[in-house]
Formats: sequence, C-alpha cells, structure tokens
Amino acid sequence: MNPAAQAPDTAPGVVFHVLTPEAARTVLRNVINLRAVLGENTPVEVIAQGAGLELVLQASAAAPELAQLMGAGVGFAACRNSLHSRGLNPAGLTPGVAVVPAGVARAAQLQWRGYACIRP
Repeated sequence: MNPAAQAPDTAPGVVFHVLTPEAARTVLRNVINLRAVLGENTPVEVIAQGAGLELVLQASAAAPELAQLMGAGVGFAACRNSLHSRGLNPAGLTPGVAVVPAGVARAAQLQWRGYACIRP
C-alpha cells in the first residue's frame, strides 16, 4: 500500500525547528509554501535555536517578512538557552518573538501535541 495514502491530510499544526543560518534563510519561504497548500488557519510555530537565532533578531534582513507572518498568525520563538550562550539580549529580538526556556523542549512539547516537526 502507498504510505502517502495512509498519512493523514492534516496535523494539529506544524513546528519548524531552525538551527542554522542556512535554515534561517529558507524557513520563511517554507512557511509561506506550507500555508498556501494546507491553509492559512494551519497553526505554525517557528523555533529559532543556536545559530538559527539570526532569523529572529531585529537586525535580520528577514525582519519585515517575519513581522508580516506574525501578523498573519504564525508564531515565532527564540531559545533562551541559546540567547544566553551567545550573549544576546532578548531586547534585540524582533518585537512579538516569544522567548522559550529551551528550543528543543518547546519542539518536543509541540510534537507531543501532535504537531509535525520540520527541520529545514
């Protein structure tokens, strides 16, 4: 039997776990494409951790797109452990980005709720 035929069409939501600068540059396009197919009401959260934090910094070239997606209901979170280890102040995050204690724990919590996890 075709595995795709057995897969559900929807999940409670999708979490993107961004760990690298390369992923940070592609994840917004991934989110836009996903919402175009699954619908704009599909819950989406993007977690930035480690070097992926560059995505959610105010100085990021992606800050305008980030703000637009947040306005459309996409959640963005930054790993507090990564902020601390990199010497970054949460005040330097794009307004509206949540700070979570540990990015990996947040990703696990969402997976336990049935979210699909994608690491671009």
